Amino acid sequence: MFDKIIYFLLLFFFASAGGWLGECIYCSIAHHRIINRGFLTGPLCPIYGCGVLIMELIIKICSFFPENYRIFIVPVLAILLCDTLEFMTSLIMEKMFHARWWDYSDKFLNIQGRICFRHTVIWALVSMLYVYVLKPYVIEQLYSYIPLYVRPYLLGAILIVFAFDLIDTLKSALDIKRMLVRLEKFGETAKEATEQLSLVREAIVTDAKESMKKRKKEREESAAKRDERINEWMSSAADQLLEFRNQFESLSSRSNRRTKESFRLLNVSQFGETIRKRIEAAQEAYDKYREKNSDNKDE
Repeated sequence: MFDKIIYFLLLFFFASAGGWLGECIYCSIAHHRIINRGFLTGPLCPIYGCGVLIMELIIKICSFFPENYRIFIVPVLAILLCDTLEFMTSLIMEKMFHARWWDYSDKFLNIQGRICFRHTVIWALVSMLYVYVLKPYVIEQLYSYIPLYVRPYLLGAILIVFAFDLIDTLKSALDIKRMLVRLEKFGETAKEATEQLSLVREAIVTDAKESMKKRKKEREESAAKRDERINEWMSSAADQLLEFRNQFESLSSRSNRRTKESFRLLNVSQFGETIRKRIEAAQEAYDKYREKNSDNKDE
């Protein structure tokens, strides 16, 4: 029983190391640079170790079925169990650390970017390879070369290194999580500040508009008063001019006046003409003013 536990634990770590190596080679070739894959700092991808343990579970389950059916049961179980493992691992790590270690969103037939069709097929093929090739001809042969008394010490050394690596990785991941939380809070604060600035800007614009409206209203009231005064002056001037012309015509009709009176009338006529020109100039200026004031009101 104890040897079985050691066997599964060593199998877990060897598979994790093999999966890490294979994935690093694959990703490094794809990206043309060396890439260290996996959650841990060291050369381990625990999900592959868990996958191998699932393969061992599949072998155990298949032992209850006839030999002829196992070739169909193995890939089906591998797809169900390994995809479930991959999906749940991605979900749990994302919830714990607010980060994703893989994303298949750009892959064909993916589910939330956590699993996809291509990797599902790979799990099925790997399960067949493991059950019918690796397990009987490679893993068991290699394990048999490890002396029985060395296995516990080898496992102990691996567990110590793994524990330090796991603690360091978890600490880094938690630091990243705290940083992400702080960045999220900073983003919320920045958003609130932006909203406040927007409100202040709107308030300033509103006050400016109200002030402009107020000043415009004051200008309109002042202009109305000016218009009223000018209209009164124009009306008074026109009435006075009309009265003067009537008086002038009455005086000019008197033909029996003295010559002195004629000179006086001549002077009055010249004065009246001057008044008339001045009134016309004032009327023209007033019309221009009203036209300009009307344009300003439209604006």
